Amino acid sequence: MTAERLRSLSGLCLISGGAARALFWLLVVPFTTFAGAATALNGLQRSAQAFNVLGAILVVFGFIGLYAAYHQQMNTLGLVGFVLVVLGGMGVLADAIIGLVVFPAMAIAAPATLEPNGAFFVGDILVLYIVIFAINMIGQFSFGFALWKSTPLPRVALVLFMASAVLVNLPPLPMLHYVLVSGGIAGGVSIAWLGRGLRGQAPKTVA
Repeated sequence: MTAERLRSLSGLCLISGGAARALFWLLVVPFTTFAGAATALNGLQRSAQAFNVLGAILVVFGFIGLYAAYHQQMNTLGLVGFVLVVLGGMGVLADAIIGLVVFPAMAIAAPATLEPNGAFFVGDILVLYIVIFAINMIGQFSFGFALWKSTPLPRVALVLFMASAVLVNLPPLPMLHYVLVSGGIAGGVSIAWLGRGLRGQAPKTVA
């Protein structure tokens, strides 16, 4: 595969994945929490999680191509950010699959496990969620900063991408719901924007 072809396909993954992520967050606007059996079984929530899974898969592939296009210009921070953002993206994918498949099954078999103080939101599982979203936050911000320093990608898109790294990885508490939604939509838009930028230019260092 030529570098130009990889850049084009990776950009398409970012555009499609960013759109899917933004749509996920738009669909979950009515839900102030991801906890509860009723939420897990809601048709709109399940549709949202399907877009969440799709977006997570496409974005990870897009990040791989994005780093491949610019890795020669990026320093150690870029490599570390890339590794962390891919690991965080894989964690987000796992979380999305849990929301799409596991939560609805548990809502029927053991609904108490999905309550705010149930088994899925306390103890080791809670620690796992914290680790996943901390890695995703650090990875997305550091990767975005490295892209800012080393590539000619759209600056506003990179600012949105780094801002969303903080906002979308905050704890999913009801009082933060609209902050998370805003960060998620901004993140999806920025990722799609970066994909468009990647498709529209050859990799080169900012003058």
